[in-house]
Amino acid sequence: MDLSELKRQNLRDTLGITEAIFPRILTFVDFANVNHWFDDEAYDLAGASLQEGHSVEINIVNLKRFLDCFSTDVRFYYGHDPANAGSMAFTRAAKHVFGSHRVFTKRIQQIRHDTHGGRFDNQYASGALGRQRRLRVDSEVQF
Repeated sequence: MDLSELKRQNLRDTLGITEAIFPRILTFVDFANVNHWFDDEAYDLAGASLQEGHSVEINIVNLKRFLDCFSTDVRFYYGHDPANAGSMAFTRAAKHVFGSHRVFTKRIQQIRHDTHGGRFDNQYASGALGRQRRLRVDSEVQF
């Protein structure tokens, strides 16, 4: 057993993931959600206070390495904005890390939210009327 296999097995043991219980694990990463996991963090991974304007960021290379320790297959989902060069560069980077056939994107669309005075309970809307960037999805499951 080489060092990488030993690390993989140690992580699986620590998480309680055994082949007998979980013979096949498929992982679906919705990076729009992952990207905001640490928005409200005040401390870095070492426990030091973050400076004003700084945040913890997710490294997609390390995320992929972590997921590969226990996943049979990893698929990466993210909305892209063709008008934003940074968005397109991130999509190219994700395809490089996860594989071009394992990255799935949909174009982010600008949609108008108008409640006409009624109650509008939508996590994506910042007010009763406004334009928001939102990924249009065919179906959505949230846990």
